Amino acid sequence: MIKILAAALALGLAGGLSWLLAAGQGLRVVKIEGELAAAEAEDVRRQIAGALHGGFFTLNAARLRERVLELAWAGEVSVRKVWPDKVVVRVARKIVAARWGDGSFLNPTGEIVDALANARDVPVFDCRLASAQEAMEVYRYLQEMAAAQGLDIRRMEENEIGEWRLQFAEGPALMLGADRLSERMGRFLAAYPRLLERAENAIEQVDLRYGNGLAVRWRQPAPPAEPDGKADSRGGAR
Repeated sequence: MIKILAAALALGLAGGLSWLLAAGQGLRVVKIEGELAAAEAEDVRRQIAGALHGGFFTLNAARLRERVLELAWAGEVSVRKVWPDKVVVRVARKIVAARWGDGSFLNPTGEIVDALANARDVPVFDCRLASAQEAMEVYRYLQEMAAAQGLDIRRMEENEIGEWRLQFAEGPALMLGADRLSERMGRFLAAYPRLLERAENAIEQVDLRYGNGLAVRWRQPAPPAEPDGKADSRGGAR
């Protein structure tokens, strides 16, 4: 087994960690790259230390990669040998994009991944019909639209009949129905600035399950109707 002569010399701006190996073994330098915390880089060092057998040509790079992938937080991993005496291990963390149901998490492509420390502040998906991948596609599309108004979707629900409900971090809940989601989201976004002018932060829910209108539920008594009489009996605007 190759012995480690010196542990981490420094953590660079890119999270690089390098150490020297014993002379006379062929390999002399192992470098860990990636946007990693010091503790994560140390996890990688410990994980591969026992697999650094042989010299430049005999080192099993695939086995090194497998060792790193055993870490719960490790996502993309590459291992390359640099002539004549160096091995570079590049590691990217798994990215958690959403909580799926009660205990699972999703990455940005909708694949289920292990819970990680960086998964605390992610939106929650609670879907009865859609798959994880389908839910992620809906979220990404609607969030891109919502971001134009500075809105951040924190919870997305789909009931047993396929109707979608969104909850924003700072803003109302939306009832979008089961189809024409982009059209209904667009209708809400067009009306939202005018609704804020009437009563900022007082909107509790906006129901868009109408052919060409919407209904608003307020957290307090509805503001006075606009002069053109567009407010309905539910405090909604059409």
